[in-house]
Amino acid sequence: MIYNFCLYNKNVRYSEYTEDVFHAIKNKIHSISVSLDYASELINLIDISTIDLSVCIDYPFGNETLKNKKHLITNAYRKGIKTIDIVINENMIANNSKLISDLVEISKISQSFDSNFSIIPNIEVDKHKDYVDLCYEIQSLNIKHVYTSTGLSVDDYIDGIILCEMIQQNTILTPILSSQLWNAEQFETIKLSNIYGVRLYNKYNFVYI
Repeated sequence: MIYNFCLYNKNVRYSEYTEDVFHAIKNKIHSISVSLDYASELINLIDISTIDLSVCIDYPFGNETLKNKKHLITNAYRKGIKTIDIVINENMIANNSKLISDLVEISKISQSFDSNFSIIPNIEVDKHKDYVDLCYEIQSLNIKHVYTSTGLSVDDYIDGIILCEMIQQNTILTPILSSQLWNAEQFETIKLSNIYGVRLYNKYNFVYI
């Protein structure tokens, strides 16, 4: 199981940001997701050949136009970032032809930089099947991971585990559980599952992994 540490949802000073990044590296976290604002500085501070550093585009609702997304994505790749986390607007998931077209365009940009991207939905449980269907349709693209949520709402992590299992059973993609987690019991349940990875939002959760 791999662990991702998410920092782009935090409004903290740069010194705190870097402290959390180095704490994650020390605890052998596999990947770190950060704000685009801090990407350039962090690339100069850490060895990105030993840990995957990604930035998030269009957080938290995925409402930007494709034109603006492409500009932000290209800017991030030019900074040296190898993976982009792209938030998907939940209203586009069920009727996904436009969304798939957008993701194909994003994939072309990603490939031109010899990079990849991940997707993050902000969806309710009743749209999980639609999300799995979308994952099936786009699994041939150069997608690194698919997350289960943005972590904005307090969703049921058990539902997230089930969604991860559905994605693993029906696609070749690697899902990351991204529910908010609070205690050792939750982590023990997750470890007993067969899911690919988990996203952490709090450095104090490192003791559970």
